[in-house]
Amino acid sequence: MGTGDFPRIAKEEIEDKSKGDVISKGLVILQTCWFVTQCIARGAQGLPITELELVTVSFATLNRVMYVLWWEKPLNSYPP
Repeated sequence: MGTGDFPRIAKEEIEDKSKGDVISKGLVILQTCWFVTQCIARGAQGLPITELELVTVSFATLNRVMYVLWWEKPLNSYPP
C-alpha cells in the first residue's frame, strides 16, 4: 500500500507538455461554426437538409459545449 503522497506538479509544467494549443482548438471551432452556418443558411433558403447533416449539427452543438468546459484541459500530457 502507498503512503498516499501525490507528486506536486506545477500548472506550467502540465501546460508545457500539452499538445493542444489555441490554434488547433480555434481551427476546430472555426470549422464547426462554418458547417453549422451552412446548414442554417440552407434551411433559411428552403433547401433540403439531410438527416446526416442534422445529426452532425447535433454533435457539433455537443462539441461546442465540451470545448467550452474543457478549454483549459491539456491534451496528451503524459510522457511518451
